[in-house]
Amino acid sequence: MDKKLDVGNEKQKHKHNDYKESVNNINKHSSFVNCLINFNYNEKTLIASGSDDATIKIWETDEKNKLKLIYTLVGHEDCVNTLCFIFNTSQLISGGDDFKILIWDINNGKLIKKFEGHEASVLCLTNIPDEKLLISGGDDFKLKIWNESTGKLLKAFMAHDAGVMCSVLISEKTSYYKENTLFATGSDDKTIKIWDSKSDYPIKTLRGHEQVITCMIYCESGLISGSYDKTIIIWNIEKCERIKVIQSHQSSVWGLAILDLNYFVSTSDDLKIKVYELIENKECKEIQTIKGHSDCITCVTCFKIKDKFYILSGSLDSTLRVWESS
Repeated sequence: MDKKLDVGNEKQKHKHNDYKESVNNINKHSSFVNCLINFNYNEKTLIASGSDDATIKIWETDEKNKLKLIYTLVGHEDCVNTLCFIFNTSQLISGGDDFKILIWDINNGKLIKKFEGHEASVLCLTNIPDEKLLISGGDDFKLKIWNESTGKLLKAFMAHDAGVMCSVLISEKTSYYKENTLFATGSDDKTIKIWDSKSDYPIKTLRGHEQVITCMIYCESGLISGSYDKTIIIWNIEKCERIKVIQSHQSSVWGLAILDLNYFVSTSDDLKIKVYELIENKECKEIQTIKGHSDCITCVTCFKIKDKFYILSGSLDSTLRVWESS
């Protein structure tokens, strides 16, 4: 839901420089929070959180825009690492340290089916709606491409020289490639690879990070990645070049999310959430630092309800924290 950003000159209603912690801090997981996503379903904003406690929790926003727990999904046998929602359905997908991919029905919180085939932890999931494909990456260094409806494994191949840590859809038909849908993967091998959904071979390989690539988002300004090397890089995919290297965190970057038209956020092992504005000529300005968690902030997602923007963060302190725009 929060993977695309369109940078333009449209006047912004929010400056995004005054987020304050909501009273609704959540401590429902019994261990580390590893992943967060938001999605719209039946005209409601829903949140899913995955944890080292092997559960997934589904939240909805109430009439006061606070989070209310509606389901706890139990089915994984180990840590839940990644979550993905299939657009225009009621299906949530999860991947974990039990090597499994599980499909859930949001209507009732029931487990629908399992995809099995990875030989190590499942670390990332991305779906390609137009082609009804699910892409999974794992600590077995492999990418697997599934028919998301039937669960049939269509393709599996070695993608990197180390674990596939993160993935993101590149939804637009780019100027240099107009055939099939593209997606990107980031790895423990310090590289990012750009893939065609129909091919076993990367179209491009991006090199520039010095350590593990932990997270990525895609926007009109380029691909944005975060790493254990403490940096955030904005890439020109076509030229395989770094447009901008952002060095604002004092420790590993763990999470990235789109906030608004020209804005994104990052989270880190330094216990900070940072808000950035993307401005013309590919410049990037840090506009706020948010503090509150007591341990590494592993994941983040952003959403809007009516005229309010929200940043939701998850941490190794086992809590979710909600930050609200003024």
